[in-house]
Amino acid sequence: MEAIGAIQAVLKELGVGYEREGNDLLRLTFEGNDIIMPVNLWIEPEYSLVTFGSVLPFRVKEEKLDETAIVLNDLNARLVNGAFYLDRGDRYIKFKITDSYLGAPVSKDAIRFQLELLLITVDNYNDLLYAFNEGSLDRIFFTTCL
Repeated sequence: MEAIGAIQAVLKELGVGYEREGNDLLRLTFEGNDIIMPVNLWIEPEYSLVTFGSVLPFRVKEEKLDETAIVLNDLNARLVNGAFYLDRGDRYIKFKITDSYLGAPVSKDAIRFQLELLLITVDNYNDLLYAFNEGSLDRIFFTTCL
């Protein structure tokens, strides 16, 4: 199955609406326990890649940029799939998972799994990252909460 077809089939099965931009980008919105999660799905057919990404809904405070990079490194070391990134330019934390389908058809189950994994991961860690940004948690306590 073609990547875009598999993604659209999964979204239809889940009853999820989306906006399509061009041939290679879908924009969705999900609601977590306490967060609205914008999700982007990029398809890069020339590299046989599908990327799932989300942006946390707050900017990292200027004075917390260096420490946030360190705690994200600690957090990413514990994740099996995907990673959090700090964009120092716009100060947003982003989570991204990339999946390759080189030489194989795109599986609806794989698409569903990666999408669910993204949503669960962002929903699970956004509160800790927000509390760290606000100063409610120091770096040591943040790491013990992982």
